[in-house]
Order: sequence, then C-alpha cells, then structure tokens
Amino acid sequence: MDNPAQNKFPPLAVWILLIPAVAVVFAWIIFTDRSVCLYERASRESFVRNGFQTAHNEPVVLIFGTSLVESGLSHSDSLASCIERETGQSTKVIKYWQESGILSAMIEEMPVLQRVQPSLVIVEANMLFYRGADVPILTRYGGTFRNMLAFKKLLNPYEPDIRPVYLQALSFPIWDMRNGMVDSSELVTFRNLAERWQSGGTRFLLVNFPIEKGLESKKWESPDTAEFDRNIDYLQRKIPLVYADPHLRLDSTYFFDKAHLNDKGSAIFCEFFCRAMVDQLKKL
Repeated sequence: MDNPAQNKFPPLAVWILLIPAVAVVFAWIIFTDRSVCLYERASRESFVRNGFQTAHNEPVVLIFGTSLVESGLSHSDSLASCIERETGQSTKVIKYWQESGILSAMIEEMPVLQRVQPSLVIVEANMLFYRGADVPILTRYGGTFRNMLAFKKLLNPYEPDIRPVYLQALSFPIWDMRNGMVDSSELVTFRNLAERWQSGGTRFLLVNFPIEKGLESKKWESPDTAEFDRNIDYLQRKIPLVYADPHLRLDSTYFFDKAHLNDKGSAIFCEFFCRAMVDQLKKL
C-alpha cells in the first residue's frame, strides 16, 4: 500500500518551478510596460506632427503642460473658436501635456519639434516651479500588471482633450506631488529650442495655472518664489517671455482636488486664458 506521505510534492521542487515562472511573468510585465511607454511616446509625437501638418497656413498655438493643462483647459477646438471670435482668424491649437511632465524631457522625446515653427508657445508656469513626483518603477510595474489582469486596453492613443475623471479628492498633501524645485540647468533644452523659434517670429507666454486659494497663497509666500523668478530670468535673457497670472483665488469647490480645476473652475480660468492668447496673437 502506498504511503500518502510519499505522494506529497516536495516543497523544494515547488520553489524550483515557481522561480522561473515568476521570472517569466516579471519579464512579460517589463516588456509590456516598455511597449506601452514607447506606444504613448509615438502617439504623442504623431499627434503633434499631424497638428502642424494640418494647420496649413494657420497660426499654430503650441501648449506645453502637465495634468494641470489636462484639467484646466477646455477642448482645443473651443480655444481655437475663442481666438477666431476675437481675431477673425482661424488658428490651430495643439496641447502637448504629460502627467508630471518635465519640460526638457518632453522636448527631447519629440524630435519633430526641431522641424516646426509655432506662432505662439504657451508654457504652464508650474513647469518652471516644481518637478513632478517620480513614480517608483515597481509601482508602475504593479499598475501595468493590474491592468493586464483586468484585461484593460493598454495601448491608448494620445487624446489631450478628454476630460479627466477624479473619483475622490487627494488623500495626501499637494507637496507630496512634487519632487523639488526645477533648476535653471534643466531649462537649457527648452531655451535653445525657444531661441531658434523666436528667430522665426514665435512669441512666448508663461501662464500661471491657479490652485486652491490657500495653497496658492502659500506658494507665492514661500522661499520657492525666488527659484521661480530665477528661472524666468534665465529664459528672458534669451527670449522675450511674457508672464501672465490670472490672480484667481478660488476655493476648493472649483477643483477636483485643490490642484486640478473642475469644469466650473476651468470655465472661469479659460476666459482669462483665451484673452491672454489673443493678446499675444494680435502682436504677431
């Protein structure tokens, strides 16, 4: 008669089989995550390239930003319509934003920017203030793995005008979304490209996107303001950069999470944003 204990699978053999299985799964997660990153990068570049190609002889407004642009600005067509109402001229508006985007990295990953000539370049002022918080690589891999298990669509084209959905307010301080101050040395790539654009007639506008009024006041009352002023000065030595601040002091009802404007807050901010764009375009 067989001894039941002899039929048990040896624990050591289980681990011997488990290790390569985990390695295969982890390698597949890394491959999938890398494929998603490459696809998203190519999709963003394709979108921007197509925007310039379809502009024909229209002025082109190119907007650089982070998720504050995603939530703070209305649809590109709405912004273009606002410009046309005020100037009588059809204009192409192209948004180029990334969550926690870094200006130098966004330029370096998009070679097409070296071959185009925008009429007006608008930069979210936050990109000269704070670096976005880094997402730990294992956290990113974990998100990719969960999406794989949930059979979510992983390769999503760049669609900058889709309104964000925030199901709940931030559960951590806004300071945790930041990773230190932007140093002037990190703006070299942008300044060099901007200097070339400026020689072709491009104008530049730096716009402050408001955050909740209590946090907005703290931002400007902090020592960080000196760093921000230094970065503006660094750019203005080479390019005529205009700074625009709506001086909005909005309470939390105008935000998803004290940082990202909701539809009500966006509607108010876009009135100012449109006027600022039109003012610069009239000077071309």
